[in-house]
Amino acid sequence: MKIGIDVRMIQDFPTGIGNYRENLIKALARLRSGHTFVLVGNPGNKMEAWSENQPQFEFAVVRSKPNSFHQHFSLPLEISKLKLDLFWTTPWGASLFLREKYALTIYDLLYRRYPEIASPKARLYDVFVSKLVAKRAAVIFTISEFVKSDIKEFLGVEEGRIINIRGAASEAYEPINDGDVKSEALPAGRQVLDKYGISKPFFVYLGNFRPHKNLQTLLRAFANLIRQRRIGSHPTLVLIGSVDAKGRDQDSRNLLNLLKKLKLQNDVILTGRIEDDREVAAILNEAVALVHPSFHEGFGLTVLEAMSCGCPVIAANTTSIPEVVGDAGILVKPQSIDELTEAMEKVLAGDRQDLIEGGLQQAKKFSWKKTAEKVLNALMFL
Repeated sequence: MKIGIDVRMIQDFPTGIGNYRENLIKALARLRSGHTFVLVGNPGNKMEAWSENQPQFEFAVVRSKPNSFHQHFSLPLEISKLKLDLFWTTPWGASLFLREKYALTIYDLLYRRYPEIASPKARLYDVFVSKLVAKRAAVIFTISEFVKSDIKEFLGVEEGRIINIRGAASEAYEPINDGDVKSEALPAGRQVLDKYGISKPFFVYLGNFRPHKNLQTLLRAFANLIRQRRIGSHPTLVLIGSVDAKGRDQDSRNLLNLLKKLKLQNDVILTGRIEDDREVAAILNEAVALVHPSFHEGFGLTVLEAMSCGCPVIAANTTSIPEVVGDAGILVKPQSIDELTEAMEKVLAGDRQDLIEGGLQQAKKFSWKKTAEKVLNALMFL
C-alpha cells in the first residue's frame, strides 16, 4: 500500500501529539514493512530531512494548514495528486471533502467533556467536523480504552472500527542507574538540577497549566504538605511547562496568582518548557515523585515517562490514567486535596523502592514497536 501520513501536526504541536506521531513513524520505519509511506507536511517540516535517509519513506509538500477552514477545499486537491491508497491524519487534519480512503488517530475528546476551555473554533470542530470525518473513516486509531469509549459515545462510531494502539515513552526516558549500569545517554542529574536551580528533595509536575490539569488541587495539597513539615526542611515543587512570567495568558496568570495567594513563590520552581527530553528524564530520575492529578488524560504519557525513569508516580484515578499506571503507582481522587497531601507525605517519608521497581516493570508493557505492529496489522484488512 501507498500510505500518506499527515505530519503537519509535528511542526505545529512539537510536544504531545507531535511527539507521539514522530515516535510512531520512526517505529514503523524500524519494522521495514512492505508499504510505501508518504509523509505529508507543510514547507520546512523537520520530517522532510529525516525521510531522505529512509528507504520506505517519501515526503510531499502541501500548502493546506491543519485545523483551518481553507484546508477543507485545498487539501482534497493536494491529496488526490499523490495517488495514495490511504491517507492517515487526525480530525483536525481531515477534510470534509476527501475522496480518498482515510484513517484517523483520535487522541482525546477533551472539549466534549470540558467545552468551557475550548475556543469557539475548537468547539465547532469537535461538535461538527470531528463527528462527520469520524463517521467516514476506514479505521480510527486511538490511544486508550477510555478514549475508545468516548469515541463510541460522542461520535457514534461502532466499536469494530476503533483500535486502541496505545503509545510509549521515547527512548530518552530511562533510569540513570539501572542496576549496576549507568546510562551514558542522560546528562548527570546534579548538572541538570543546578542548571534549573533545583534542590533535593523535590516533587515534579510535567505538562501544561490548563484548568483540566488540576494545578489548583496540586498546589493546595503541596501547601498543606509544607505546613505539616513547618519544623525543619521541606521539599520543593518543580513545575515543568510553558509559563509566561508576566502572566500575559490566562493559564499563566491563574498559576501565578495562586502561587501568590498560597505564599508558595519561594517553594515552587518554574523551569519553563524544557526542550531536551534527556534533561526532563534526568530531573525525573532525581525527583521524589511525579505528581499528576489531572482530571482528564487521553493517555497519560507523562506518568509513563516517569515510570520509565524509575520515578514514583502519584496520579489521578480518572480517565485513562489507571490504564497506564496499573498497580505501579498511588492513585488518588483528583478532587481531594487531603488524599493528595497524604500520598505525597507517604512517598516522602516511606520506602520508595516498591514504587520504583513496580513502575519500571509497568513501563515495559508499553513500546513503540508494539504500537507500530498494531497499526500494520490493522492496515492488512483495509
